[in-house]
Amino acid sequence: MLVCVTTVRSGSGETVDPRFGRCEQFSFVNMETGEISHEPNDLAIGAGGVGAKVSQFLAERGVKAVVTGQVGPNAFRVLAAAGIEVYTVGNVTMDDALAGLREGSLTPVSAATGPARHAGH
Repeated sequence: MLVCVTTVRSGSGETVDPRFGRCEQFSFVNMETGEISHEPNDLAIGAGGVGAKVSQFLAERGVKAVVTGQVGPNAFRVLAAAGIEVYTVGNVTMDDALAGLREGSLTPVSAATGPARHAGH
């Protein structure tokens, strides 16, 4: 299963970015092989509709689950329509978030967890 964790680079590795659409980077994790790749979020600089665009991008990449800080209503609708599960976490490292996902201690959310955002916010 391919998982995308929204991340921020920190001195000790990657931390889960609380922002979904405007996250610093995507960390793609193959849960079967453990392979991880990082990709900058070039969509973050868009004027509007960034969450929905990121959601579509992740669906096209074959992502089955997203781990992030929060996700707005427009992004959540696109993710749900694509069959992508959404898991939200607080201020934790990517490794801790992935451990929670593997252990089953994370529960997918059933609705948006953050407000709709607009350009410049």
